[in-house]
Amino acid sequence: MTEPFRVAIPIRPHLKAFLQDIYDFPYVLNQKDDIGIFLYHLLRRRKFRDRKYYSLEGCTDSIDVLISRRYVIREGVMLLNDYQVHLFNSYIEDMMERHSITWIRSSEKSGMTNKEAIYQWMEMYNLDHGSSDWYHRIKKQYFRYRKSKIKPNTAPPAVP
Repeated sequence: MTEPFRVAIPIRPHLKAFLQDIYDFPYVLNQKDDIGIFLYHLLRRRKFRDRKYYSLEGCTDSIDVLISRRYVIREGVMLLNDYQVHLFNSYIEDMMERHSITWIRSSEKSGMTNKEAIYQWMEMYNLDHGSSDWYHRIKKQYFRYRKSKIKPNTAPPAVP
């Protein structure tokens, strides 16, 4: 069997920590999970407009992805440009934020306040960095989610 290609994809450190909780690394490219499907399509796309103004400055870490020769030779999988790396990081960050909602909901059900749950989530992935931006970002997304789940007909009747 031939050795697969190894591609290092630049990623933000907190996103790498999040992915390491879910996947084993080096990650083997496949089309059986969300990351694999997204990466496969990013890598297959030949004429992807290159956006040079997207900075990879925050991507100080990387994840290794193993790509089989079948993907590379038969299906035209290739390397990512800066814009595709930006898209990948954005996709993982969105995934992480959606996962935080599940975390906060389950923490609230176990008796924790949403504030405590958000701070615990931030601590797990080292999101503080001396700023409250992450707290407000996650809190805003969580309350938007809760608001979308409140059904208009479930409001208590008005008292005359």
